[in-house]
Amino acid sequence: MALEQDTIVAIATPAGRGAVGIVRLSGEQAEAIAARHLGWTTTLPRPRWLGRARFVDGAGEVVDDLLAVRFPAPASYTGEAVVELHGHGNPLLLERMVAELVRSGARLARPGEFTERAFLAGKLDLTQAEAVATLIAARSEGGARLARRLLAGELGAGLVRLRQAIVEVEAEVEAAIDFAEEEIDPAGGARLAERLAPVTAEVARLLAGHAGARHQIDGVRVVLVGAVNAGKSSLFNRLLGEERAIVTPEAGTTRDYLEQVVEWEGIEVCLVDTAGLRVATGAAERQGIERSRAAAAAADLLVQVVDGSAPVVDEALPPPAVVAWNKVDLGAGAPPATLGEAIPVSARTGEGVAALRTWLVARARAAVAGDSVACLERHRLGLEQVAAALEAAREGLTAGLTPELIAFELRAAQATLGALIGERTPEQVLEAIFSHFCVGK
Repeated sequence: MALEQDTIVAIATPAGRGAVGIVRLSGEQAEAIAARHLGWTTTLPRPRWLGRARFVDGAGEVVDDLLAVRFPAPASYTGEAVVELHGHGNPLLLERMVAELVRSGARLARPGEFTERAFLAGKLDLTQAEAVATLIAARSEGGARLARRLLAGELGAGLVRLRQAIVEVEAEVEAAIDFAEEEIDPAGGARLAERLAPVTAEVARLLAGHAGARHQIDGVRVVLVGAVNAGKSSLFNRLLGEERAIVTPEAGTTRDYLEQVVEWEGIEVCLVDTAGLRVATGAAERQGIERSRAAAAAADLLVQVVDGSAPVVDEALPPPAVVAWNKVDLGAGAPPATLGEAIPVSARTGEGVAALRTWLVARARAAVAGDSVACLERHRLGLEQVAAALEAAREGLTAGLTPELIAFELRAAQATLGALIGERTPEQVLEAIFSHFCVGK
């Protein structure tokens, strides 16, 4: 993917009205284009200092009274000349400024194009570029903390170190290819395999912690399932602390699943209420029940809500993490031991709900545990390929295979690590990554 030379522009703040809205320009002509509208006629203002200016359109009419700042190349986010206009956060004003800047020679930026240019200019590796979108999307302190570590280059720097260690082993293997008298003997193969062991262990550590890292970013999905009128929606509302789901005495009130993201003690939890399970009475309810079963299958923590006064347990569901033994206020007895982990609750009075929430928080905390920063699916897939190549190389070294075969696996591991940090990454992969960014970032 080549670095484009034209100048791009976009609104860099979220949609909607606010106190401040930012328009960002980047490219070789950014300062010249901005100057036409800001009155920068003879000398440019001091770099990296906000100064007051008036933005005027092509007819000389003042669009907004604002603050402007310029970042000369290469000391900018993108490595190009960048100008930011900090105006009033009215979308009409911001869009009008963008339209004027386009008329003056800029073009509208694609989603993620500012960060894409930063990556192509070498300001960020690909893991850091991904971290920008991850940090913006984080909805919990835990997720934001992990994204900041990723943005600081922790994963990228670690992958570079792993690749260098593999390069050093490959150099000895290549020597055996180039010089027949340097053929790898069993003792030499064992020694090289031992040198690969720390690399293999670190890749294994990153992979083992991927699920926890992913949960820190995406949250933990807690799904409530159970028979109709078991009290799922009431319990859902209790756990949220608000009346989110409709609750009526009529069976089958919930026809589709509802979900709400909450933060519990720094952990993002997506709480899901599902349609009651029974023999459906209509097409809409049938579809809702099918979606309930699909949600149950995709749950990180499955909570089966059972009416303790008239218990019905669906054996077709996946094994639940916990049973919420509901309606203890109606005199329901203790849950049978055959149910496994069960917590008595009353969604109507709130009894036991705090204990259930504490239990869920503890399990959610366990789900996000770990120190890996390999949080994205691309990281997992790449690291699995690296692990497979390293294992094949290790087996080749211990089995005395020809150096050419071992070198092939070591080069494959290096290439995959290079792709993870953005070296020789296929263009379609880069396009897919940056297309998920917001416009203006």
